[in-house]
Amino acid sequence: MQLEEVTIKLQSGSLTLQESIDLYESGIKIAKDLEKQLSVAESNIDTLRNQLTNINLDSNEDD
Repeated sequence: MQLEEVTIKLQSGSLTLQESIDLYESGIKIAKDLEKQLSVAESNIDTLRNQLTNINLDSNEDD
């Protein structure tokens, strides 16, 4: 289930209290997992930027 689906179901108002609590907890887990994935992606982007900067600096030294 995706976070958007969780949000829609919670906003529907048709769930019992326990179903809402369970779904909310599920949504929190999904959000935390997505935050971890975003952090990894940002780290990968930073690494690639640094590598590109180093390549550009090296090529400028050859000039």
